[in-house]
Amino acid sequence: MTAKNCLVCASPTTQLCSGCKSVSYCSEAHQKKDWKAHKEYCTKIKEAANTFDAILFAENETYPRLIKVPWTLQPGDEYDGPMHKLDHSIWFKRPHSAVRPQYVPRWGLLGEELEHPLCFLFDDNFEVNNSPMNLCVQAVTGGRAGHRWCGNMLALRMGESYDLFESADMEEDMKPLVKYFEEYGKVIPGEYSG
Repeated sequence: MTAKNCLVCASPTTQLCSGCKSVSYCSEAHQKKDWKAHKEYCTKIKEAANTFDAILFAENETYPRLIKVPWTLQPGDEYDGPMHKLDHSIWFKRPHSAVRPQYVPRWGLLGEELEHPLCFLFDDNFEVNNSPMNLCVQAVTGGRAGHRWCGNMLALRMGESYDLFESADMEEDMKPLVKYFEEYGKVIPGEYSG
């Protein structure tokens, strides 16, 4: 089993929550300490028929982490194909939230096309509902984010269309996301030098 970090103290550990099996704790005491915050997620993941792995850039944490996001497949019709309906309600709870996708098909804004295009979800109404600045994005970019990202953000891989998703891979997908966060709001398309 691969070591992960305890959600409470960030110590390396191989112990997983016995319920959702996706969050790590170094001790039973830390699991009990975090239960109030973890309970809704744990219950939702246990009850989900399907989940994707997503990278969570939590607004109040400094390290991104893999989480499970429940989903259902909505059938298509004569106009649209099938789509994944993600249940992201745990991470976007503020009043007047407007969760929307931002697609990342390239390395940064203008670089090479990614083998696995990415998508991240964020609350586009962060100024209306006073979402705090995302500390995780600030940490992974070393404070060089080109935009003031706020609130929680979830990243997944895009599937065969804009309405289909796949699980994210932390090792492969972090660098292109960080590059995008650094360049968004700074790079002007006509200035790219290759």
